[in-house]
Amino acid sequence: MLLARQSARVRAIITPVGRMSKLPHPKSHRQEAQFESPPGPLTAPHFTDEWSKLRTISLRSVHTRPRNFCQWHSHPFDELSLTTDGSTLSGHAGRLVPIGANTLFHYRPGEEHAFWNDERQQPRTWVVHFHLDPKLAAALPAFASADPKLRPCQLSLPQVETFKWLFMRLSVEHSQRNPICSVAESAWLHLLLVNVHRWVRQEFATSIAPATGRPEILRLWQMIQDTQGRPAEFARRIKETPNYNSLRTEFTAVFGVSPSQMALRTRIQTAKNLLVETPLSIKQIADELGYMRQHEFTRAFHRVAGRSPTLWREDPS
Repeated sequence: MLLARQSARVRAIITPVGRMSKLPHPKSHRQEAQFESPPGPLTAPHFTDEWSKLRTISLRSVHTRPRNFCQWHSHPFDELSLTTDGSTLSGHAGRLVPIGANTLFHYRPGEEHAFWNDERQQPRTWVVHFHLDPKLAAALPAFASADPKLRPCQLSLPQVETFKWLFMRLSVEHSQRNPICSVAESAWLHLLLVNVHRWVRQEFATSIAPATGRPEILRLWQMIQDTQGRPAEFARRIKETPNYNSLRTEFTAVFGVSPSQMALRTRIQTAKNLLVETPLSIKQIADELGYMRQHEFTRAFHRVAGRSPTLWREDPS
């Protein structure tokens, strides 16, 4: 999913996927320019290290808006998509399915899916794209179900908190270029998939989210995700955050980086996703992420990723 302003730039290259792309939202003909769309077929970067058998490709937590949508699309890797804080209309298994809050979907490689919000709906979506090792898939048969209609899962509140916590831990490790972080990322993803398997199979599973975690930490993390292309808004909302100094200390203890450092890594990770998933130019990506000048974006990207955006797009391994 992309922001609405980016959607207008890539809409010209979007083509429907298969016959199901002709199945529209009942109100999709109205104010279409305000909707969101994927950029087209997604491709996975090629990894060469030993942890590539189970690794996240991209993660995103997006607070969608009324009348946002994502067209029918598929990709050559697995996806977990959790909807919280509201309902939406999902496209899944060739049909339109109204879903409520806290519904988790698993899409296998090649399966087409979509979503549409009406004039009032604005849920948050938590999306994880990942490679699933065949041996692990055999050990977790919930991910190998042949019938996609059997895979949606309604999560309890403790399960939702566990999913969010594991998602946040994954995002921290995924945003860093460190061999140890790759090991940690794989470990967190293993834990996430094991828990999802147990939830789907209704097996016993205890919550591993910290019982003493403050909701303010989650809200701060979500604010960072929501303002990643608007640094001025991020700075303003930081100033408006009550007791920010103590909250920053706790946030740093939980994630190992300060909110400002997390904001930078989140922007660069989004840039990586756009480099892999869209044909946008380097300048367009810099604009999308709120950089005033392209060279400022290139310098920041090189500092975090170790390579220029152009070189990273050519070889994202």
